[in-house]
Amino acid sequence: PTQMTSDEALRIATARFAGSVEQIEFVPSSNGGYYDIELEAGDQEVTMQIHALTGDILSVVYDD
Repeated sequence: PTQMTSDEALRIATARFAGSVEQIEFVPSSNGGYYDIELEAGDQEVTMQIHALTGDILSVVYDD
């Protein structure tokens, strides 16, 4: 499988949480890596990890 772009990972993240992007970073790992994405909407912030090969949401952490 090919690695998705940061734009593709961002589409997955914003479909789950509609917010503005604070940060997006690719983190390499032995299983293909993931995108660490921080989104903000109003006074709520969320950090998601999106697998770079499968597009699976690996984790979602809400911080308000």
